[in-house]
Amino acid sequence: MLEKNIDTPLPFVEKISRRHRRGTLAGFALLLAAQPIAIYGADILYNYQVEAESSVDIDIRGEAIDESNNNSALIFFNGFGTNNASVPVKYVGPAMQDIIDGQLWSVDYGNAPLNAVDITRHILEEAEKQNVTRVSLIGYSAGGIIAIEVAEQLTAESSLSVELITAISTPDGIDGLQQDKQEEMSLTETIALIPGATHSTHLRYVGEMFARQEQFTQGTAIDNITDFNRVSNHVLTALKDNRLPQTWLLVDQALAIANADLSSDISSVRSNTRTTRPLPVMLYLSSPGSGMVNDSLSAESICNYAAQNNIECYTYEAPGAIHSRIDLGEESYNEALAQAKHVIINALERSKDKAAITNGGSTAYKVQ
Repeated sequence: MLEKNIDTPLPFVEKISRRHRRGTLAGFALLLAAQPIAIYGADILYNYQVEAESSVDIDIRGEAIDESNNNSALIFFNGFGTNNASVPVKYVGPAMQDIIDGQLWSVDYGNAPLNAVDITRHILEEAEKQNVTRVSLIGYSAGGIIAIEVAEQLTAESSLSVELITAISTPDGIDGLQQDKQEEMSLTETIALIPGATHSTHLRYVGEMFARQEQFTQGTAIDNITDFNRVSNHVLTALKDNRLPQTWLLVDQALAIANADLSSDISSVRSNTRTTRPLPVMLYLSSPGSGMVNDSLSAESICNYAAQNNIECYTYEAPGAIHSRIDLGEESYNEALAQAKHVIINALERSKDKAAITNGGSTAYKVQ
């Protein structure tokens, strides 16, 4: 599951030298020391309250192309450093609807604790409201890990038919990241070692400004000062309005990657899917040259897990895609999905037919 356990060191942290960890801890400690203790403590208490009052939300971003398919939902999950899936819905959703039509849903994490059981509960509640009986799960980057975890829960706890699981440049756990990103991801566990750091607005602000430094370091000294103030005001406003993922959500997202066991999750999807229901089909879209995910390793591993459980899995490349900018990869993703369209549709039909044979010829779970 995705629940965090900050008391247990993560396996990949052992790859980092003790000297490096001590230096990183000292650096974060100095940043936090810039705040008076009373302000730091009050900020942490406030953010714990924000987390406690936060909730996952299912945001319906679009109807099915054909209204007769509104009993189907395409549910999107975004990855590390995101609060919702509105961006992948916008740039990948229409091409996905061309393969398997349905409503477009975004899972909004809402800075609530990241937990597959809780996300599943919200999906089931929305499915009941919308009379949805069929779902497809689409996860971008680390969102693919969450999507597979939720597929495990849905197949175990509901009668919904999980038809298609799509992982877009999704790492197979920590080993599925590029080497330098494995080391960067370890910093989240380091942050968790500092009392209260996961709920420090000050630390979140510093981290966000560091990530955006190219926006205020490329011009003249005067321009850089102006740009710094502009970026700073934007970040402070976004944090105040709860529009950015807070540090505790980032830690949860990193732990989802570090603790991922996709082999077990996919095996559970297979065992949970009763013989009268079609097995889901799996699709992996990769972006060769990704600086974040080792796509070749992850695609091969995930499809191998699927094959071991008699689940059809297909991989396609989106050569022009940039991992950190879904919008710039829209055309590449559209082309890859167009190539995959008929292969996936045929695989869905085969899965439906196999279930129908097992079910004495019934075609209750019709693929549109």
